[in-house]
Amino acid sequence: MNGIFCIKESTKMMTALILVLLAMWGTGLSYANISPQSLQQIPDQTSYREVSILGHGSANSIAWSPDGDSLIVAGSLGLWLYEDNFQVVTHLVSTSEEVLQVVWSPDSTKIAGTTDNHQIYIWDASNGTLLRTLQGYTDDIRSMKWSPDGERLATSGFESSVRIWDSTTGELLILLEHDTRSIWDIAWNGDGTQLASISTESAVYIWNMNNYVLLSTFPNPNGLYTSVSWHSPNVLAIANFSVILILDVSTGREEQVLQGNSIWYGNPATVEYMAMSPSGNQLASGVGATIEIWDLNTLQIQYTLEGHTDRVRDLKWSLDGSYFASTDYSGQTVRIWDTATGKLLTSIEGHTAGINQVAWMLGNDNIAASYFDGTVRIWNTQLTSVVSSIPLDAWLVSWNNDWSRVAGLSRSSEHPTVWNWAELYEDSQTMISTTGLDAGQYLIMEYRPYLYDISSIVWNPNGDQVAVSSRDGRVYILDAATGSEIYVFEEAEEFSVEAWQVAWSPDGSRLAGLILGLGIQIWNTNDGTADGMLTPVDEWMWRIAWSPDGKYLVGGTVQGDIILWNASTYALIFKTSGHTDVVNELAWHPNSNILASGSNDGTIILWDVNTGEVIETLTGHNGPVTALAWNSDGTQLASGGEDGTIRIWTNE
Repeated sequence: MNGIFCIKESTKMMTALILVLLAMWGTGLSYANISPQSLQQIPDQTSYREVSILGHGSANSIAWSPDGDSLIVAGSLGLWLYEDNFQVVTHLVSTSEEVLQVVWSPDSTKIAGTTDNHQIYIWDASNGTLLRTLQGYTDDIRSMKWSPDGERLATSGFESSVRIWDSTTGELLILLEHDTRSIWDIAWNGDGTQLASISTESAVYIWNMNNYVLLSTFPNPNGLYTSVSWHSPNVLAIANFSVILILDVSTGREEQVLQGNSIWYGNPATVEYMAMSPSGNQLASGVGATIEIWDLNTLQIQYTLEGHTDRVRDLKWSLDGSYFASTDYSGQTVRIWDTATGKLLTSIEGHTAGINQVAWMLGNDNIAASYFDGTVRIWNTQLTSVVSSIPLDAWLVSWNNDWSRVAGLSRSSEHPTVWNWAELYEDSQTMISTTGLDAGQYLIMEYRPYLYDISSIVWNPNGDQVAVSSRDGRVYILDAATGSEIYVFEEAEEFSVEAWQVAWSPDGSRLAGLILGLGIQIWNTNDGTADGMLTPVDEWMWRIAWSPDGKYLVGGTVQGDIILWNASTYALIFKTSGHTDVVNELAWHPNSNILASGSNDGTIILWDVNTGEVIETLTGHNGPVTALAWNSDGTQLASGGEDGTIRIWTNE
């Protein structure tokens, strides 16, 4: 299984350089009249359909229904409705845009959400029907709040006004203009007669919502305000960097300053999100990756809750205040907390970070997926559920052929590392994997501490060697048992180019290395000699893969093209276009002439490699496709994406 290097922001950063290089690149190649006849013909039935989705995408925002029975999670795939002990009841709304915020109307009949295209949608909460779309924003919407009677919706963002909408008709009622460039947060008081808004320039505005007149302004030169909540009819709680200010709006006096204890990367953490309990006696604040619960009667921290892996992104109390939900910027889980004890009640799993690799386990019943957050999850494809979640703290993972060991790049040490996979997987099902990993129980070895910036790591078919590519231009073949170097290949003077990916031939006799800017170098792994170089065709190669019989090599490019070579004669067979963006992954069908390619454009294309023609284009991922894998008999294709889902496709 080829190692996979996830392509995110680095793709964008390299675009300008790539375009310049392409402009200087000569073609100088002619197409050879060769067809890979050794591959079988395409199966009679080539219409593929999606049969399963594993994972729910990232979680961005959460909202309790006012009756306290349901929880809505907004994320990269739309809205998910949870109830009955927080089990998924339905995928309520599927959207083509990522939903960034969600709020439930006071009567539980409607849901409002903002998306990454700067629009506001209002859905029927009973069936997910889109009721209306509110348009007009050209930048991000930061805050969205229903009036207590549900008749109006207030929104604010990176512009100098608060917009008030009629929630029934969608009419824009008025713009509340501010003397500032953006409004960070807004909050209605209990009876809906006043609205508080805070600006990025540290001012508090109080509005009369009966006639939309500005009642008062309280400037504060002490830094950025990030969140606001009403504590009582005349008292506001305002987050100001790492402190919470208690402000009496009737007098303009600052009554209290609440200083938290949380640290984020060595400094006092900023209070980014804050939520008042329904009773007004407690205040929850997201401070870095922790949650601090304040008792507002004693003005002391009651609990400090830990467990999130990134900065807290959203906090919401249940209607009776007995518990609240939280999520963070990693978007992996939603956590439900008991506010009386401060204990974690449950985590809603399945909202996952992007996926950088998928692999079918032996028997084709389970799929192992590695995520950008360093975890590995085993999904049961029949039950569409997580069998186990292993905090491996690695990426670029590669399993050996009998699934006894896993090699990867350790996120903590940044060294190529091998773990005992069989024991990891077994212990993860008995829920003791975390303890074992902390103790280093499953760590077999770390290779070469001085290896620089690894881009891929792959087992050979026999499981006795590991190939590693490095961004300093070197490719290594290491003994899997000892970690000693067998060969070190250098393809550039002064190491000015990057070795981006390595791929073993199916019999292990050859190794292909993708050297950015040069082409695909092939080495004989028996004696370490260079066999030849496949040069680019006025393209920047990004991904390579061998055919199942080892006779052909295919490359995917930054421009979205597919290029096929004869791996023995190095003759170019064809170059064909189909994708509109970077080709992130390639997967050959195990026993036919079908090639699957996944791209940043969100599509999967199935190709006939005899002709270079498109067989079918599969759509469904909301974002880049970053991983592909056929099962052993080729009846199913698994795809993973940055949207946090694995999708299963079949032609049966």
